[in-house]
Parts: sequence; structure tokens; C-alpha cells
Amino acid sequence: MYAARFRSVEWISRIPLFPRRTKTSVAQRCCTPSQRKVQVFLYLPFRRRVDLLTVRNCEMADPWAFGWTQLFTICGLLISGGFAYKGLRTFDKWRQEQLEQRKIDVALDALALAYESKYVFEHIRSRMSTSLEWQDMPESEEESPKERMRRGSYYAILRRLDHNREFFDRAWKLQPRFMAVFGANSEDIFSLLHKARVAIEISCETLLSEKEEPARNDKESYELWLQMRADIWASRGSPRAERDEVGRKLDDFVSKIEARCRPVIEHGYHKSS
Repeated sequence: MYAARFRSVEWISRIPLFPRRTKTSVAQRCCTPSQRKVQVFLYLPFRRRVDLLTVRNCEMADPWAFGWTQLFTICGLLISGGFAYKGLRTFDKWRQEQLEQRKIDVALDALALAYESKYVFEHIRSRMSTSLEWQDMPESEEESPKERMRRGSYYAILRRLDHNREFFDRAWKLQPRFMAVFGANSEDIFSLLHKARVAIEISCETLLSEKEEPARNDKESYELWLQMRADIWASRGSPRAERDEVGRKLDDFVSKIEARCRPVIEHGYHKSS
């Protein structure tokens, strides 16, 4: 029985036929070499048998032998690599979508601000004003009611600019975001809006400090006076429309914002649909 069990065991070949200090009988010498090696193995102490079996079990695993274990390992690596590659592509796609969404948000805010500017400046430049709008205006010495009404019409424009401060604050906050998305050269677009506001403010302060209308024979002063009044009150279709530099700046601001933002919004809408 033991000979059949250990006949094909290779490590048996390392055991000498007649080790030292091992007595063999006539019956043992008549056996085959394999049988004698098994008998020698059984004759060894128990600890020595365990050592021999441990060495054999360690030598049985060939690291270069290709089998199912290596095949499963390779398949697992390929599957893990596939999931990792897909995860990276998904992350890049998600990041790109987030950037596009932020660009669309900035474009929507800028376009809404441009359309809002029309109503804001129409209210600011309105020719209609009441005494309630200049009742807190400081009085000057020897000022007649007619002179106060004339100065009050300019003071009302300044009050309207101050009441719409929140609109201009939003424009200043939106400008750096717009430049980050559409490039640094887009700063010139918002400068049109700021120049229009500054032109109205300077014209109002200058006219407010003037005590009377300049003489018409002084063409330079009179033309400047007409230009400042056109910056404050000019409206489309009026005789002063050709002098309306502020209105042209606002129209350029709206048209340039539309040219930059409208394609972005439409592209994002068609892509999502």
C-alpha cells in the first residue's frame, strides 16, 4: 500500500537506498528500490517525515507553470483595467459637462443683464421728473424756483443712477466671470456699459454746476452743452438722436453680448435636447 502511494513521488529519489545508521534486513534488500525508499521513509522519525513532505509541497508549485490560476489573474487585471479606463473617460466627460454648464450659466446671466440694461437706462434717461426727486437737493444762494427746477432735472438723473446701483454692482461682479469664460478681450464689451454710465454722471454733474445756458455765439461751449444734454435725455427718433453717444454705446453692448452668448446658449440647448 505504501509502495503504491509513494511510487511516483519524486522527492523519494533524494533518500539514499541505505542511509547511515539504518539497518536493513534481507527481506528489505530483496525489495525494489522504490519499496525500500518507502520503508526508509516510514522508518524515519515523525518530524523528519513532516520536513520532507513540506519541502515536497513547496517544490510542487512551479511559478512558471501556466494554468487556470494565471488565466483568471490575467482576466481580472484586464477587467480592472477596463473599468479604470471607463471611469477616467466618465470623469473627463463629467468635468467637460460641468465646464459647459458653467459657461452656459455665465452666458445666460450676461444676456439677461444686457437686456435689462435697456430698461434701466430708459428709466434713468427719462425726461419726466417730479419735484420729489430733487426735494433733498441742497439750495444755492439767490436761487429762483425756475433755476431750482432746471438744476433739479439734472439732480434727478443722479438720484436714478444711485437707485440703480445694484444693477451696476451685478455688472461689475459678472465682468470677471465673463472674461474667464470668453477671454480677456471681452473686457471691452463691459467697458461700453461703464462708459455710458460715466458719461451720464459727468454730464449731470457738469450741467448741475452751470448757472445758465451758454451763449449760442460761443459754438464750442454751446455744442458741448448740447452734447451733454443729449447724453442725458436723448431718445431714439428724436432730433438729438444723432448726438446720442450713450445710446450707441448701449446698443453696441447689447449686440456684442448677443454675438458672444447666443451661440453658446443655443448650442447647449440643442445638445441637451
